[in-house]
Amino acid sequence: VLSPFGVRVVEKMNELGMIIDLSHSGKNTAMDTIDRSRDPVMFSHNGAAGVFKGERCITDEQLKALAEKGGVIGISGVPNALSDAKRQGIKNWFDHANYCVDLIGIDHVAIGTDINWQDHVAIHKLSGQFGEHLAAEYMEGIENPAEAYQNVIRCLVSEGYSDQEIEKIAGGNALRLIEKIVG
Repeated sequence: VLSPFGVRVVEKMNELGMIIDLSHSGKNTAMDTIDRSRDPVMFSHNGAAGVFKGERCITDEQLKALAEKGGVIGISGVPNALSDAKRQGIKNWFDHANYCVDLIGIDHVAIGTDINWQDHVAIHKLSGQFGEHLAAEYMEGIENPAEAYQNVIRCLVSEGYSDQEIEKIAGGNALRLIEKIVG
């Protein structure tokens, strides 16, 4: 739950035209922020708890509140954040994206891979972020930023998403949010 200071921070961020990203927030903080913010918010790099109960996965309740406010969830491509399978990849990303589209609609889902050129799993091992259980060493098809977007787009095409739907997921929804809040 937001403290009085937290409420003032949300109000000030709204006043300044800042996007509020709740990707690393706990459920209660996120729900309170969604409720108190006059503007839509985002989860920029998460997954759906309805698919996998991971540390960074958002509950249906949070997703529905996000969508009701006009917000966007970016689906992560970080190994071990969307699955605990030994082999993980683009299909895991798709399962989360498709679940969110079915639950809250195409206008609230985006690509939010949160990947980099470094070894994400090594970073997680050092930080202990996902505990000791790190099943996969990488996400097949999403190993680096150069291939991630093209492979995600290919996946969406192969799964039957229309050009208009892909445009929304590939950047249109995020751009709409940015234009609404930032101007």
